[in-house]
Amino acid sequence: MTKNMAKAVPSVFDRRVLEGLGIASVVAGGLFVAAAVAAPKVGFWYLVWNLFLAYIPLVLTVPLVRAAARYGWHGWQTVLWGLVWVVWLPNSFYVVTDVAHLLDHRYGLDPLWGVMLFGTFAALGETVGFMCMLPAHREMRRQVGGTAAYLLAELVLLVSAIAIYVGRTLRWNSWDVLLHPLAVVRDVGSGLVAGNQVELGTTLLFFVVLSGAYAAIWRVFGERT
Repeated sequence: MTKNMAKAVPSVFDRRVLEGLGIASVVAGGLFVAAAVAAPKVGFWYLVWNLFLAYIPLVLTVPLVRAAARYGWHGWQTVLWGLVWVVWLPNSFYVVTDVAHLLDHRYGLDPLWGVMLFGTFAALGETVGFMCMLPAHREMRRQVGGTAAYLLAELVLLVSAIAIYVGRTLRWNSWDVLLHPLAVVRDVGSGLVAGNQVELGTTLLFFVVLSGAYAAIWRVFGERT
């Protein structure tokens, strides 16, 4: 690879980010195994599945950022990767909603164990989502400027908040967005327009929390680059 090509294909993730996520995943896995031993008759395998889905956008971030660096954000390669990335990114933030299952079922676990287990998976999912956004945001800022890039990041978070509502309340998933886009758009439109105040308020709450958390993360990790 030539020197110019090396500059055109940046390193998307710092090795320390991947190592940190790996360590956190081992901790989450250990808690899950311990909880499964303590309550073997209760199935909460969806925690593992949802965390697996949360890591997919981490993988997709690599070709997205590299395509943006090579072809710009208007290149068809970047647009294609961007659409796939936006569709899958909400899976990372969605993991936090699994905490609701603590109220729906009696797992036979000590309450503190339950909070630690579900809280660890939720925190890890949120972290993965924000780590996906940082390199994309940095590349966007490099090309279009700070204000426009941050507004686009906020738009992504708003889409993610709506997607959480779509997944938790309407029960659509990322595959459905790709396979049945018109049906998803129809249900989302009718659901948000005719939705009750609780559903709309929950969607707004997710956006505010995601936006606030990302603002803090960007302040610490993003603006230095």
